[in-house]
Amino acid sequence: MGGSIQCPPMPPATEPPEITLMQLATDVFDVLLALSWTQPALLGLGAGGMVAQYLALLLRGRDDVALAGLVLAGSAPMTPSRGSRLARAALELAQDRPAGSSVGSAGMGAGVAATQDADPVRAWIAANLTEPFCKQNPQRVAAIAGSWGSTSRSKLIGAEQVFAMDGVNLTDQLGLLAVPTLVIHGESDAMIDSSYGVMLSETIRNAHLAFIPKAGHWYLATESWCRGWIYG
Repeated sequence: MGGSIQCPPMPPATEPPEITLMQLATDVFDVLLALSWTQPALLGLGAGGMVAQYLALLLRGRDDVALAGLVLAGSAPMTPSRGSRLARAALELAQDRPAGSSVGSAGMGAGVAATQDADPVRAWIAANLTEPFCKQNPQRVAAIAGSWGSTSRSKLIGAEQVFAMDGVNLTDQLGLLAVPTLVIHGESDAMIDSSYGVMLSETIRNAHLAFIPKAGHWYLATESWCRGWIYG
């Protein structure tokens, strides 16, 4: 994923091609073809889950590539309003941060995402993590936020998630899918609300829903047992 965002401008255009969900799905399809995978199972995390949904729709009716299964973790069938706003604010702040500055650790802990005056980067990072992880690992959480907010961060990194998801709504198409699907969602996901997981499970045929108790959006990074359970 991401090959499209590195394409050079096509004259007379002076800017790279606009990032779209279709472009990102095509990137994944190109990888499948290059690997000669004819019956892949796709795992999509967050925005990657939206890319996986789009690709699954594109592959309907094809004989050369047929999905064996779909796993959508912490994803949504449409633009998640709160998560999109938080991610956009954090991305813009990280890009505009003066040289040499870093994201501080003040306020980094449970509930920081709810404070109105919190640094958007800190709020975004905390909203992605589980509440117990934030409480038990404040220094690690602050380090993650500081690294993410570095001024060396390319303006294209993360943009494929923030901008490609704008205005997306696949709910009227997902009913066409009949791929065996597992929907996994953190019970306390503050970025992409768990109601979106319910929506996915009710829209896609042959879909099953599993909630991770007390987990946030980045539960695969903070809850090691989840990685073992999913990747098995």
